[in-house]
Amino acid sequence: MDRSTWIHVCPSWIAGPRSAHSKFGGGVVIGGIKRVEDRLLAIKERFPNDRSSGHVFHEVAYGDPVYAHLNNPNAISFADLLKGMEAGKYPLWSAMTSPAFGLPGVENGAILNPNPEIVAIAHYGHTTAIRWSKLLKKLGLGLGHTIWWPAFDSRLHRGLLSSMCVEQAWEKLFAFWIRILQAIPDEDVCEEGDVEHEYKPAVPGERDWIPTPQASRNFCLELNRRVGRKAMVINTESAHPLIGGFTVKEATSIQLGIDDRTPLKVDSPGCLFDGLVHVNSAELAIVQWNSTGIEIVAGTPGDDSDWAVGEGGEERWDDQQEAVGLLNETGMVIAAEHDIDPSGEDPMECYARSRANLETMIANVWKLPAAA
Repeated sequence: MDRSTWIHVCPSWIAGPRSAHSKFGGGVVIGGIKRVEDRLLAIKERFPNDRSSGHVFHEVAYGDPVYAHLNNPNAISFADLLKGMEAGKYPLWSAMTSPAFGLPGVENGAILNPNPEIVAIAHYGHTTAIRWSKLLKKLGLGLGHTIWWPAFDSRLHRGLLSSMCVEQAWEKLFAFWIRILQAIPDEDVCEEGDVEHEYKPAVPGERDWIPTPQASRNFCLELNRRVGRKAMVINTESAHPLIGGFTVKEATSIQLGIDDRTPLKVDSPGCLFDGLVHVNSAELAIVQWNSTGIEIVAGTPGDDSDWAVGEGGEERWDDQQEAVGLLNETGMVIAAEHDIDPSGEDPMECYARSRANLETMIANVWKLPAAA
């Protein structure tokens, strides 16, 4: 199998003003770029061959006038984004995401919200994200990825979700996604997967309904069984398994469906990787989960610090490099989105450091012998 081709992605949100992490004293990052258009220009100028990524409403505005009030005033319209990419003015695209955060009312959930109007917004956002991603891929301007991060669709101690059990939550999530995925025209169905689920142990909710790599794998496999194809795969963000007590290598192995007895087969239903990965770093938390990866037996999730790739000590570097080695054996074109928190420093400098660290890991992995 050929080695993978890696593409760096500087998500448009990391260059914008954002709330700084508490360890930096809070407040707003001074180096943030307010207008998304200016962020894209800065990325293109500094890293001309890299891609970018963004959220519907937050970074990329367009759509039904009913939802126009949800668009961030600093967002770029999809029409302008398209024109800018066609002209070579902006970076090409990696992934679209529909946010389940930062919109009115989603603090009580988006897909699982008891208010049908909020659920309708979630449906519109995810459908739009999929449609845009597929269009950009057809036009040769994007890689076609669509990310689902549940955010406040988690075990909140308020509203309807405070009394919802895991089985109820999963059934509602299944129903929502089956409706969307079955509506994708046959000619637009992607063999590697149409949506990437990004799991996270906790924050901003009490604890996610799908908090670990095992739980995400089980959810995706069951959803795919019901849909009748590999429709949902996993987006492993390095910091998320780490704050849940898993090494990045462990999480990547679970995603790829490999162990000591099972070799890598990217075309098998059990391989839930389609070429997208979020790269960053965090401390490894001490947490023990039950066999399904849903309930905590001991410990507590850690802090999602979103450091640059490889940061946090030698063990974190080695672990992430081993995960890079596993992904490198897939032979896929891999979009490595640096979902980092540049709090306290210039966003482009933070991205440059993270990017350089990943390049070093890839170079180190290429020197290693291929897996048997």
